Amino acid sequence: MTREHAAVAQAVAIPGAVWDGRWIIEGIDDKGLIVRALGQDGLLQLGELPDGAPPRETLSASPAVFDGNTLISAPLVQYGPATLRLAQPKGDFFTTLLSH
Repeated sequence: MTREHAAVAQAVAIPGAVWDGRWIIEGIDDKGLIVRALGQDGLLQLGELPDGAPPRETLSASPAVFDGNTLISAPLVQYGPATLRLAQPKGDFFTTLLSH
């Protein structure tokens, strides 16, 4: 079970703000960058995924940091300097499940 990319395709934020009502990207302070779903273009920039990485479908809907169209960080696979945390870590089980 995973989140579909279409559900978050239009969600955008700046680093440090809540993205999609669930995630906060930290570790990057440049407000000129944008947080959005990794998508297929971000997956292409990642190249080969590390062992144990979530499925590509899951990653496509995960938050990532971009400078224009250039991928800067994809925290779910520990690519780049940004880190990721749930905005409401005490949310219910289904909230966290749907955001993975």
